[in-house]
Amino acid sequence: MSQDAVFGWINGIAIAGWLALLLGPLMPRLSQRLAAVICPLLLALGYVAVIGWSLGGGEGGGLAPDFTTLDGVAAIFSTRTAVLAGWAHYLAFDLFVGAWEARDARRRGLAHVVLIPALVLTFLSGPLGFLVYHALARALASRPVAAA
Repeated sequence: MSQDAVFGWINGIAIAGWLALLLGPLMPRLSQRLAAVICPLLLALGYVAVIGWSLGGGEGGGLAPDFTTLDGVAAIFSTRTAVLAGWAHYLAFDLFVGAWEARDARRRGLAHVVLIPALVLTFLSGPLGFLVYHALARALASRPVAAA
């Protein structure tokens, strides 16, 4: 399978998970199962497959990446395969965070419509959406939540 095809597949999996979250009130159990477990696991498998592909083909910067300098990290992402792996990584973790936001919002009694802007921002820019969700949750929660 080509890298472009893998890219298409992982994007489709991520979109399915995000649509499940946005439509969560219509199917809450299925939404959480898809967005918090099934889609992130499929993305994680895609990530592992791309990493294996990278190691098997000798592409990707070697077995000892340098995470200690900006130039070292830039070198890690200097190949299409590494960028594809990084993209799968981002998609998996942003979706996982979005699914957590949806569960937490439900526990806090937040209306789903309030959650939607945070979900969109988490999809587009994970950390920004996470911050917005926390600000909304603190400002609008109708009931306190015990520490998890």
